Amino acid sequence: LDLVFFPVSNLNRAGINEVRKKLDEVAFKQRFVNEKIPVRWIKCLDMMFEDESASFIYMKDVRTLGKTVEITSMEEIDMMLQLFHDLGMIIHFTSTPTLNDIVTLSPQWLIDGLSKIIRDRELHKYNAKKIRDVGLEDEVQKMFEEAIVSLDLMEYFWEHNTVEFLIDLMKRTLLISDWAFDGQHDGNSFFLVPSLLHEQKNTNQNQKPTNVHRCSFDFSSSWLPNGVFQRLVCLCVAHSANQKGSQRPKLDQSNCKVWFGSDEVGLQQDGDQILVSVADAKTASRYYGMLKSMLFKINSDTMKSGLEWNLFFEANVNGTRSWINHDDAKKQELSPWFDKSADDLKKGDVEGSLVKNTDLNVFLDSL
Repeated sequence: LDLVFFPVSNLNRAGINEVRKKLDEVAFKQRFVNEKIPVRWIKCLDMMFEDESASFIYMKDVRTLGKTVEITSMEEIDMMLQLFHDLGMIIHFTSTPTLNDIVTLSPQWLIDGLSKIIRDRELHKYNAKKIRDVGLEDEVQKMFEEAIVSLDLMEYFWEHNTVEFLIDLMKRTLLISDWAFDGQHDGNSFFLVPSLLHEQKNTNQNQKPTNVHRCSFDFSSSWLPNGVFQRLVCLCVAHSANQKGSQRPKLDQSNCKVWFGSDEVGLQQDGDQILVSVADAKTASRYYGMLKSMLFKINSDTMKSGLEWNLFFEANVNGTRSWINHDDAKKQELSPWFDKSADDLKKGDVEGSLVKNTDLNVFLDSL
């Protein structure tokens, strides 16, 4: 039986040996396992961990330690940190100057920091008295009811320590996005945390839309992991905020209605598929291409290119609504998705090869 996961019992430890065997098998295939490295790199790593209470170290301090063992160039520092990151001995992100400036020594520190924001309200409750004492009751309520978190609340949870780093990390891993639809209050910024969204009761959002054009990103040939839809929502909200005249998005756990300027686009997660609804036929090809590019970005940056999906397009065939696969739809020049007369057919469709490791802001600007 081919499974996409390892079943493990925490009662009798069944399955653990199989996981260990697979880990060893994969690890020994990695290029860096048998790579020879300078002894000075090991000395530098040991010095980085000398303070057992330290959860992270700043890059300037790594450079200082490196000089004591004759690592004098930034190029060699970068190579050393990349290797130790690949080996899982440290965590070092380099996509922005803020992330590059901190080398994480304790993964638990990152987990603890992120879990102060992303958490189950019932299972992991905050200290209500402390929240009241600092006057952040309304902020916590907004966080759990609307999935909108204020900068003030983040600074309180993280005790004003490495706040910029943690926010940047959550942005770059698509766990949050800037929320620019309610304005700022006394200089306080806000962020959307899609994983905190919950299903809305008594809403028409989950009803099948009418008079719209629909396509489907279908992951049922493998599976749609938790977090992919939420990351897609992050990108859509971030892009929407950059478009003049966009309305405030309407969101819940599995539905997203977002505006790009005056154009309305709907997203819905239904099992292992993501359904896309576009109101205006003239913009359907543009937003299909844009969403495809966003999924390429999510796949390359956060899923190690492990996502697989098929594309289907809804069409009227002999008076009946049915789904047509991508190749047939393209061959038929199915309107409005593949109508060659559409002026914006390629607009927003960024090639997959140009998406990987591209700076998030640069990527959004390219759509």
